[in-house]
Order: sequence, then C-alpha cells, then structure tokens
Amino acid sequence: MKPLLSKISTSEAVVNYFKSEIEKERLHAGDQLPSERVLQEQLGISRFSLREGLARLNALGIIDIIHGKGAFVSRDINPKSIGIVLVPFRAHNPDRFYEDLFEARMFIEGSLAVLAAQRRSDKDLTTMRKNLELAGTRLNNPEIFGELDYKFHRLIAVMAGNLFLTRMLDIIDDSIQSFLFEHAKNHLSRKNALKRHWEIFYCIGKKDIDNVGALTRRHIKGCKKNFESAGLKNKEEL
Repeated sequence: MKPLLSKISTSEAVVNYFKSEIEKERLHAGDQLPSERVLQEQLGISRFSLREGLARLNALGIIDIIHGKGAFVSRDINPKSIGIVLVPFRAHNPDRFYEDLFEARMFIEGSLAVLAAQRRSDKDLTTMRKNLELAGTRLNNPEIFGELDYKFHRLIAVMAGNLFLTRMLDIIDDSIQSFLFEHAKNHLSRKNALKRHWEIFYCIGKKDIDNVGALTRRHIKGCKKNFESAGLKNKEEL
C-alpha cells in the first residue's frame, strides 16, 4: 500500500493531512483516529513525526487526546472554519507578511521565554542542554541543525506551559519552520544562532526573568538581520 503522505515525514504533513480530512468531511467531530501503529503505516511516517503532529493538532484544539482511550476529532470543530486556524497570514496581506511574522515571534516567544525561566525544571534544562550540545556537533549539517534549532524554540514553549501562548505560536509554526530551515543554510547564521541559544539557556537556568525576554527578542531580531544580509529573504518561500 502506498503511504498517503508519500515521502513527507514531518509533523507539518500530519497537521495538513488531518486538516484536509476534516475539511473534506471524511472525519467528523467526535470521530476516533486510528491507533498510532495504523497511522504510521497509512501515512508512511516515523513515530516521532506522527506524535509531534498529533501534539500540534491537540494544541490547536483540532483533536483531543484522552489517555488510555486515544485521539478524537474535537467535538467543537467546525469543518467550514478549520482552515482559518492554519491559513498563512500572507494570503490576506502579502506585503506585510514578512515583517508581521517577526513581530509576532518577538512578542510570543519573548513572553514564553519569561514564563519558561519562571517554571523550568531541572529535567527541562537537561533536555535543552542536550539539544544545544548536539547542535554544536551538527554545525556543518544545515538540515539537522535546522531541526534542532526548531526544537530549541519549541522546548521553550513546553517549559512555559501556557496553553494559549503555545496555540498562538502554533498558528505561525509552519512559517517559523520554513524560516529556520532556510536560515540554517548559512553557516554564519548557524553559529550565531547557537551562541544566542546558549545565552538564552543560561538565562532560563538562572531564572533571570528580567533579561531573558529581551534576549530572546534580540535573538529573533538578529536572525532577521542575518537572514536579510545573507541575501536569503524571500517572502514567497516562508
């Protein structure tokens, strides 16, 4: 049987697949999703990508995950309006898309970083340190570094533990991923990003709520400048 998602093996593909199934009314409010094993076989993706995609769907309120029972399409979902949740803003305002994306990131991720510094656990710090140490060994691999860069920012959201801010981040998540993978193609950008990530990590570790938000916003602003100076700016690709 040919995998439904062909060779696409990202959480983004999982989100888009189930969004489409609900929009086309092949899945309805309250329907139970197949087991993880069945979905892996049907979609032809890894267990990690599937779980990450399901977690994003859950964070967006599209599905409900009930421990011991499985995943269900939310009973509050409206197939006519589900696209509004995930439609990129550039479709409505293409000229402002690029600037708006970075403004949104600075606002949302700066706030999440402050909460992460307040709420992080020792286990959270260990996970983040491992991410950064691995990223340091992958500076010459743009694709893997881009994945680790993305995971670093998602770890901050997990540490923060704020459902609504995380859902706001999820709305622009696809655009963030596209930017980070493009940004990671430049070696200097990778080095600068890793340096800033370590600085943010130490601020979170020290629970430095006075500086971590501003540091995170400066990091995102710096990424924007690096992106532009490297000649990589392309609104249509984000």
